[in-house]
Amino acid sequence: MRLRRGVLFLPALASLADLRAAWANSGRTVAQSVGVDQKNVGVLSDPRALLDGEGLQPLIWGARDRCDPTDPSCEQGGMVGKSLEVQPPPKVANVEITDKVRLYLTIGGEKAGTLDIGLWRKAAPVSVEAFTQLVAGTFGADLQNGEQPASLSPSVALRIERGKAFVFGGLKQRGGSMRLEAGRTRPQYFPIAPPTVTDAPNGVSHTAAGLLSWRRGSQQAVEFSITPRPNPALDETEICFGEVLDGMEVLERLNVLPTNNYNAAPMATVRIERAELL
Repeated sequence: MRLRRGVLFLPALASLADLRAAWANSGRTVAQSVGVDQKNVGVLSDPRALLDGEGLQPLIWGARDRCDPTDPSCEQGGMVGKSLEVQPPPKVANVEITDKVRLYLTIGGEKAGTLDIGLWRKAAPVSVEAFTQLVAGTFGADLQNGEQPASLSPSVALRIERGKAFVFGGLKQRGGSMRLEAGRTRPQYFPIAPPTVTDAPNGVSHTAAGLLSWRRGSQQAVEFSITPRPNPALDETEICFGEVLDGMEVLERLNVLPTNNYNAAPMATVRIERAELL
């Protein structure tokens, strides 16, 4: 083991114990651990694996042991079970709920509840049509040309902007097809283009928690937002097209999840496992 310009070089190590010993001998400390399987010396795919007698190391949030932030009873590092400020469902005037969908959410692989959402087709027809197609798993496909549709099931939360917006998207089934392109010798994959929202302003402001909105104009990826608190600043770029009817407590759980400082992604994966039309 040697140091070169502040970088620690380690020889090939036979086990995690060797790695820890090497760090200890270097005089450095490990600031954060991430749930390591001692048997296979690999990173666990589920960040909630905090247990127990199976050779797992506890997850440490921010350099000291804390309880699981996806647990509503956790009072450290995120979930503050005794002081969750669950917001009332929005009550939007002058809109008609024409469609309903249900989103089944998980946090770190564990069931977190459902969101029932009412959509306003008359107030935002383009947005609602695109969203319901994503929920049904039929978005954007030209079946005659062999394209596969895009689907909201499954997808993930990209950002948790606490008190401002939850940005969902991150489709795992982006749809599209393989086809030849000029100058290429092999077929290339072309995903389905995200929706272009051309709805006219409908006068609904982001003045309540639980409002569903989409960025106006063309998008580089499928991304939609749900407000955890009133956020009128979104009016400049997004259009509301729906409201949460049931599941506001789920939104509050998301609002207090720990996120990283780089891109506000939640430290425990928030996933829409399934979506369905009601």
